Amino acid sequence: VAAYSGVATTGGIADIASSADTAATQQHASPSITAPDGAWVVQLWADKSTSTAAWTPPSGVTSRGTSFGTGSGHTSALLADSGAPVAAGTYGGGVASTDASSAKGVAWTIALKSS
Repeated sequence: VAAYSGVATTGGIADIASSADTAATQQHASPSITAPDGAWVVQLWADKSTSTAAWTPPSGVTSRGTSFGTGSGHTSALLADSGAPVAAGTYGGGVASTDASSAKGVAWTIALKSS
């Protein structure tokens, strides 16, 4: 769960996209979206594996946190954002990497419209 202040109360999500990995990989790419001027771009990567214990965010993002489950087939996640409002344009495509391969990875890119 993440909360961002200053997001428009109506139409706060300007654009959103998701993607999924279908082959075992340690490299998880976020999908691209189109953000309006002044939006914050949020990216979330998650995977299900037996051993993921670390995430490395792509360059150019501000990491906000990670989460790691326990046990067989646990889930893990990395949340990052643009660190500041962005100029209008295409964002996403960032590749976050893990320390273990997984064919069960998902990623989201979300443009949060400012109020």
